[in-house]
Amino acid sequence: MLASFAIGDCASHDRALDIAGRIVEAIGDTVEVRPIGVDPTADG
Repeated sequence: MLASFAIGDCASHDRALDIAGRIVEAIGDTVEVRPIGVDPTADG
């Protein structure tokens, strides 16, 4: 079951993980972080 989702625009993947960690601390549940709109064949 998917209870909710959110899309955030972050400066980096590390920043997204930091925010996700804060959400986990606040609600005590699982958070999944996935990039969207990223070219998987691009370098960098």
